[in-house]
Amino acid sequence: MKIFKPGKQRKYRKIVIGFDIETEGTNNDFVMASLYYDTWVKEFYTKESFIKEILKKNYKNCVFTATNLMFDFFGLFFGSEAIKNFRLIERNGIIMSAKTYVYGGSLHPTRPNKSAWKIEFIDTMNYTRMSVANMGKILKINKLKKPKVFEGETHVFIEGKEINVKMPSVRLPGTVEEWEELIEYNIRDSEISKKFIDYFINAVESLGGSFKLTIASCSMSIFRNKYLNITYFPPDENILLELFKGYYGGRVEVFKRGYAKEDASHIYTQYDINSLYPSIMHDNEYPDPRCLKIKKVNSTRYIMHTEGISHVRINVPHDIKMPVLPYRQDGKLIFPVGTFEGYYTHIELRRAMLEGCIIMKVYKSMYYTRMLKPFKSFVTDLYNRRLICQKNGDPMEFAYKILLNSLYGKFGERFDKRKELQPFNHTIEQLQNIENFERNGDYIYYQVKSEPKSHCIPIWAIYTTAYARLKLYDYLKAYDPIYCDTDCIITAHNLPTSDRLGDMKIENRIKEMMIIKPKFYTLKIKGFNSIDEKTKCKGLPHILKFNTVMKQCNLISYTKFAKFRESVRKHLVPNMKIFITKKISYLDDKRVFLKDLSCDSLEKGSPLVVTI
Repeated sequence: MKIFKPGKQRKYRKIVIGFDIETEGTNNDFVMASLYYDTWVKEFYTKESFIKEILKKNYKNCVFTATNLMFDFFGLFFGSEAIKNFRLIERNGIIMSAKTYVYGGSLHPTRPNKSAWKIEFIDTMNYTRMSVANMGKILKINKLKKPKVFEGETHVFIEGKEINVKMPSVRLPGTVEEWEELIEYNIRDSEISKKFIDYFINAVESLGGSFKLTIASCSMSIFRNKYLNITYFPPDENILLELFKGYYGGRVEVFKRGYAKEDASHIYTQYDINSLYPSIMHDNEYPDPRCLKIKKVNSTRYIMHTEGISHVRINVPHDIKMPVLPYRQDGKLIFPVGTFEGYYTHIELRRAMLEGCIIMKVYKSMYYTRMLKPFKSFVTDLYNRRLICQKNGDPMEFAYKILLNSLYGKFGERFDKRKELQPFNHTIEQLQNIENFERNGDYIYYQVKSEPKSHCIPIWAIYTTAYARLKLYDYLKAYDPIYCDTDCIITAHNLPTSDRLGDMKIENRIKEMMIIKPKFYTLKIKGFNSIDEKTKCKGLPHILKFNTVMKQCNLISYTKFAKFRESVRKHLVPNMKIFITKKISYLDDKRVFLKDLSCDSLEKGSPLVVTI
């Protein structure tokens, strides 16, 4: 059985080398690549020369890093036999890491001999979904201006009409000057990727952590090495899986949809809570996972007097306009009225009862007899370091920020729903040990058989998101919201603000807005000397403009890069440019709105009704 206990720091001993490639054409055919280290740079003009280079023993104990690894990795290895010798770590179509062994002048998927050595490719985006340009700003190393060989192609059509949006495309250099410009640009990107990983290793190790494959793993390492003071033996897997039934995400909801414009009596503002999840972890007590008890009794006494999760049947009266409890329906998280069943934290059930909800039956209570504050020191230390860096203009400020936000979710890491996608290089005997095996060309999908990690403590992740929803709920009840999303609210009311941890701050002053549905809105924001636009539409690239949304255009066609899983499923070249058409829905199915979407006014919605 894996035990969750304090750890020890391990310094990162691998040599980090940055790399980047350039491609051209619809299939992103290879043009050139570079490797960057502190004391040398190497350039390559064929994929074969790059692959030959990394087979050298010089690269023993090396890790190669790029930004958007999937693009660069497949640009180098797709179509070659070499790719079948890599073990990929892939999540939802994103390549996080690729590992292989070098022996006898060739690559191997597993270690064939003790004298073989491992090489690994990792993505800077494992630590932040940030562009090379933005990483360069943190490091104070400017990304270079795009070379002349970078062209643009108009690629967006809205309801059949072409609009002027460009997608970068590279053509082959035609002169010595163009080659030199492209090479310099490519090397700078390799340099920034390498130095960002160096910067992040330094940040993690300065806090007592060990550098790991993801930002969440790095944050967990810091917590275990310096701040964990308990030893925890995880319970049976079935208990963990049942606890996960009470794990819900952030509240994203439209309360009033349509159009609004600032006037003398209505000043609209978007507010955000300063570091919501770190503030929750700092301020609140959590159940001690070592003292879990389970009772199957139809009584609310454990709900009223202990912390934990209970499976209940509850009635939410129809006259409640702002329900407390989340409910999963058809893959969506809604906040309905009516009668339904679910697993809920005791803090949310007590609040629901205060709002007038009635618990009709308690099927089971999973409760804890002690409470503790496991995260207060962790948050205090990192947040104070962040403030000092912020004051001094130190780039480490960014590292502390993302480490603070990345810890809680690690405790809610699932172990029962993972599928992997790998190049096909297994023997028949190995395949017999894989569940739900499915082959698609040169790749295989399979279900991963895994056990819970020692840090799988769902109740801590569950209580973090529950506390956060309740904190947001207090603002929603008090300030007549138009829209909310996890840690933000749009309203015409003035909220108290400060720069303290967990308090509200002003994110945007809004001149005009069109609110459509969760994760779909467009704003005209008052800047210093201009009116800026901000449009969000989940599932689409950032190409919709305010006027386009106002016209409620519902058909959009655009060019994008084919993702890994999509490429395998459709038998495409990974990262090739494909033209797709999507229909945009303007219907909000998380609340009830009686009128069509208006471009003249806001309509107030009401909660959905669920009766089960």
